[in-house]
Amino acid sequence: MKNTARIISIILLALLINSCDISKNKKEGPEYVLKIYNTTSIAASFKPKDVVTLPDGSYLVLSTTPIPNSSFSGISVSKISSTGEFMGSATLDANWAYAIPNLFAINQKYYTIAMDVTSLSALLIEVDQNLVAKLSSTIDAIQYPISAGLDGDNQFVIQSYNREDKETIVSKVNISGAETARKSFPIGFGDNDVEVPILRHFTREDERLPFLSGSLGGGRFYFNGFYNYHLSTVYFSFGSSAVKPGYLLGFETDRMINGFLPLGGGFFALSKSDYKNYELIPRVQLNTADAQFSSNDDLKGGYKLPELKGNTSIKIRRLTLKGKDVVVYISDTKGKQLVLYFYDANSGVLLSTKYLGDSNPFEMGGIVVTPTNSLVIIGTCYVGSRYPKICYFSLTENQLTL
Repeated sequence: MKNTARIISIILLALLINSCDISKNKKEGPEYVLKIYNTTSIAASFKPKDVVTLPDGSYLVLSTTPIPNSSFSGISVSKISSTGEFMGSATLDANWAYAIPNLFAINQKYYTIAMDVTSLSALLIEVDQNLVAKLSSTIDAIQYPISAGLDGDNQFVIQSYNREDKETIVSKVNISGAETARKSFPIGFGDNDVEVPILRHFTREDERLPFLSGSLGGGRFYFNGFYNYHLSTVYFSFGSSAVKPGYLLGFETDRMINGFLPLGGGFFALSKSDYKNYELIPRVQLNTADAQFSSNDDLKGGYKLPELKGNTSIKIRRLTLKGKDVVVYISDTKGKQLVLYFYDANSGVLLSTKYLGDSNPFEMGGIVVTPTNSLVIIGTCYVGSRYPKICYFSLTENQLTL
């Protein structure tokens, strides 16, 4: 169902840092464009989680929205034109809940992974460019899906929770919904009861954990999830369960990796939290072989960022901007702004910092680069500090300092 929207367009003074001192937050520099989309009902709630660019240059946005009389969040999709005009939205079937915060583009088809509110089985949902969604497949072998990525063959790498056996499960699933590989990892039955934070992850958006899964290349995979009581980063190959995986150990949900991006050649861009204190590590080399063990507390040389709010999400993207190979971190500040940190992908050196949003609280959703090398960021604006709405930021190449 498409909602008519009125567009609040605001051109604000951007918050530009002229040096690499991220402790300073000065309102200087060029402008950016901000648009906030308000539906006919001010109380309607939309929280964007990801965005992809469509072939015509418009944007497909994945959001959460409440399901009446349910603890789960529902799913909404929206379309925004290449110039930032709101083109419509659709709320998906109320039996489809908890969309993993990723949209996957495969051969000009668009997918997300969700969960059936009754059976708790994983759902593969396809959305077309006209915001028409269909259930592509119900994957009964997978319950409680908590993260997903893609491998090099366009298969989904889905992490899930086996509640009965207290295991983390990672599966490969093709676009027909068939499970082609599976491996289980023990969580354990110790004093650290992981079930409480896992179930809260599904039902409380402000308590979501940084579950991640994907491919390292060369037949190697990773997940960020529970292993041996702790939220850890685990490296493995599908195959014999007798082979012990490598892992980067966390501590319960207090010390953990909350952002992970392979850069190639054994290097990674990471972020980690230590009792909700955040540190960005834009370039670090890791040994991801089997049976290799280390602790994320051993990772050194990062940028500590006390300005990030507690329990925030952090997304990491590798982009080409102004002819440079750049790692971009996007997150939320205690001052209720969005913040982007730009690092040189090859050296890990901080290039610049950009703050977005003012007056109302903002939260990040997704980021894309346009064909004209502009940045488009989709997020949530709490209108009147209360009502969550979709917002759109656009920054031209000239408005970025790198």
